[in-house]
Amino acid sequence: MTRETIGFLGTGLMGSRMAGRLLDAGHPLVVWNRSREKTEPLVSRGARRADSPREVGEAAEVTISMLLDEDALRAILEGEDGLLAALGPGRTHVDMSTIGAEASRAAAERIEKTGAGFLDCPVLGSIGPAEKGELILFVGGRDEVVDRCDGILSILGAKRVRAGAAGQANGLKIVANMMLARMVEALGEALSLGMGQGIPADTIHEMLQAGALASPMWDRKDKILAGEPPLHFPIAHMCKDLRLVSESANRSSLRLPAHDAVQGLFEEADRAGHGSMDYSWLARWILEQNGALDD
Repeated sequence: MTRETIGFLGTGLMGSRMAGRLLDAGHPLVVWNRSREKTEPLVSRGARRADSPREVGEAAEVTISMLLDEDALRAILEGEDGLLAALGPGRTHVDMSTIGAEASRAAAERIEKTGAGFLDCPVLGSIGPAEKGELILFVGGRDEVVDRCDGILSILGAKRVRAGAAGQANGLKIVANMMLARMVEALGEALSLGMGQGIPADTIHEMLQAGALASPMWDRKDKILAGEPPLHFPIAHMCKDLRLVSESANRSSLRLPAHDAVQGLFEEADRAGHGSMDYSWLARWILEQNGALDD
């Protein structure tokens, strides 16, 4: 069966794994990344490297972007060699970046003016789920565009949550990341408080997983205590997403005091030079600051 050509823009930690899934599923793939060397593993597996976002759009019926922020998305859209110059009726662009609802709606407006379809589709999950196609996808956009792209999205995500119009999916994603940040911070404080009273970390973990408090987050305990947890999502990227939470809250005149406190801790860790560490390392940092690991 002939599969449609897909263009993928942004082949970093997550994008490279997601693009690899599409290759494995038999889709012809055209890739672009600002740093060309990051496309090499995919090219060696059969993908074609493009020299510009426009070239990606001209070669593919469906294009996907997985980028850091709103500025990065704007950069691939604009200019003579930008993606917008190649989009039009019969084409679809799926942005899987976490950029916030306002930026996503603005991108949708620009892309749909060309006659192309647009989906707002940020993801929940890290490197492991990306490699296995087990991400959770939040999908915003017109129903007909969602239906048209569902086969492709099913390769990338085990669960697809319909969020409504374009922008709503990004709104949902920042709610999720607000909670993830709060949970890993809570893990650091819970371990600090318990270990500070002489309670073994394993006993604290058993208590957390015993009932209504249970969460996969608590299973990060061993790697956090052992040293540097594996990199899945850098602290610097979490800081960016928490700023999106604050911007959205400010627009709606919401008061989120616990979020403000957790964001402050992540920003402090980033300023201290730990931005490249996995976000779950924040729990270790809290333990170190409280002297809970001294014994």
